[in-house]
Amino acid sequence: MTNDVPMEPEAESQSLVQMMARMMSQMDDIRAEQASEREAMRVQIKALQENVESLQGTPATTPQSPTPPALPIPLSPTPPALPTVTVTPSSPPGQTKKKATLPDPPRFDGVRRKFPAWLLEMQNKLQTDGNAIGSARDQFSYIFSRLEDGPKSLSTAFAAAGGSDGSYDPGAYLQYLSSCYGDPNLKRRALGRLESLTQGPKESFASFLPKFERELADSGGGSWSPDVQINFLRRTLNGDLEELLLAQTSLPEDYQGFIRMLQALGTNLDNKRYRAYKKPAALRPRSPPLVKDNYKGGKPKGEDRRDPDAMDWEPTRISKAVQRQNKELVGKRAKWVDEKETARRIREKRCLRCGRDGCWISECPLLPPKRPQPHAHVKKSRPQLPKVEDLVDTDDGPSDQTETDEEELKE
Repeated sequence: MTNDVPMEPEAESQSLVQMMARMMSQMDDIRAEQASEREAMRVQIKALQENVESLQGTPATTPQSPTPPALPIPLSPTPPALPTVTVTPSSPPGQTKKKATLPDPPRFDGVRRKFPAWLLEMQNKLQTDGNAIGSARDQFSYIFSRLEDGPKSLSTAFAAAGGSDGSYDPGAYLQYLSSCYGDPNLKRRALGRLESLTQGPKESFASFLPKFERELADSGGGSWSPDVQINFLRRTLNGDLEELLLAQTSLPEDYQGFIRMLQALGTNLDNKRYRAYKKPAALRPRSPPLVKDNYKGGKPKGEDRRDPDAMDWEPTRISKAVQRQNKELVGKRAKWVDEKETARRIREKRCLRCGRDGCWISECPLLPPKRPQPHAHVKKSRPQLPKVEDLVDTDDGPSDQTETDEEELKE
């Protein structure tokens, strides 16, 4: 093993000085390289500006770049010559194709209900990215390329001829497709649906509004006055939302403000229904029992016979005599009764199972009655023929029979 010999203080200080000198020299070299790069950049920018001015033919002022701070840089060799930069003049605006902004519309498959949306997408595409697509003939061909096989085969003759006048007008092509796949009676039918449209009793306004807006747009209601739009919308609301509107002291006069108010009221109504749905069953209001008729005639079958003046909840009252009798009837089955007896018990407000006063079918101790079995089918035997002796008179002889036959012939 070798022992580490500590360096003397003088030798250690000399090594540190040499190291610092080398680092300072490297930093000076880096500064010199950066200065030469900046100088070459200024020369290149100046050459570019002079070239642009010579091409445009108009003098341009060269902006003065800020002078870099002086650095203690040693003299460096002359920088290498820069390559010659050639700038091509820009094309005229009419011939430049800019990059497309909107995506390509989907290919139209010939379904009529999809045509209005496809037509609007195609019109926006041609209006926004018409320069990127190209000339009018390029736009005409672009429309043809966004069709499926069915619409293509229908409009092949029109596209091959360049339209009715051979001008390859994209607007005329879209007008031709509208005549083939458009609906001329769209507004009339949408107006009929709008007049019969109503909001469901439990339907939220958030889910109903898109249906109304679609029918309003198809019927041309976007150009109606706000009063007419509000009147149509208010006629379609359900009773709960209409009651909330009646409680408002002032209503907006503009259509969008009226919709915002309905959205706020609809949200409050939905929250109220949700809280009532989440309320425990013990805290929900109870309704009196619903009695349905089991007979035909009189009131319709299944008619609600709830007493309108009855309380939401009433305690069950059973007499002591009925309670004592219930102990004897536990486990026994009730007797089957006909429809007339059932109707009489309903009229007299007696128990439908046992027929007693002061007893309810929900409290009756008897088991439900069983429907009686139909009468057994008795197999009928074939009638037996009587004996011959029973049919023939044994006292009658042959001579009597001959005389009888002669008399019958005379007659």
